Amino acid sequence: MRYFLDFQKRIPRAEMDVIVSIVKQTINELDPKIKVKCCGSYRRGAETSGDVDILVAHPLFINETRDKKYSLNIINNIIERLTKKKLLIDNISVGQHQYMGVCKAPEPNSLARRIDIKLFPLESFYPGILHFTGSGEHNRQLSCIAINKDFKLSEWSIVPIGYTGEEGYPMPISSEKDIYAILGIPYRKPCERNI
Repeated sequence: MRYFLDFQKRIPRAEMDVIVSIVKQTINELDPKIKVKCCGSYRRGAETSGDVDILVAHPLFINETRDKKYSLNIINNIIERLTKKKLLIDNISVGQHQYMGVCKAPEPNSLARRIDIKLFPLESFYPGILHFTGSGEHNRQLSCIAINKDFKLSEWSIVPIGYTGEEGYPMPISSEKDIYAILGIPYRKPCERNI
């Protein structure tokens, strides 16, 4: 692969700050109603990251419109603008709800970096942020707690499980704190999830 050696190197936090700032500014210029969050180890406060993992949501993009394959063309519009700004330098996979590609910070001698941009329905934005912030072990622990309290937790929702094993309707979520509250456990800041 063309960028294999670059992808093997960790991304310093200062470089991540530059990339994330360009992405947020560009998306805000496109539509200030779009919510944007960079997740992964960056959100957990790590000094280096393996890739850039961006989640976006729009008030008009909800589960009902997602099921109808209606995407408001958000991903394509973001890709087009980030390509014009020369942040995106190559595409790996482009879909209605997810983009996988290659970006490069504008500083001299910057390396090619992996970037993913995922469009989530508004109702799933905070479960998505929780899931993609990680860590993997933190997610496993939350899933176990959810199961023990008769819930199913995923990147899309938290739903109650009835005594027959049937899933109920997704619980309304307006923040990550709501998920912890539903599970009856103290909220953990992203920097406290490195387990």
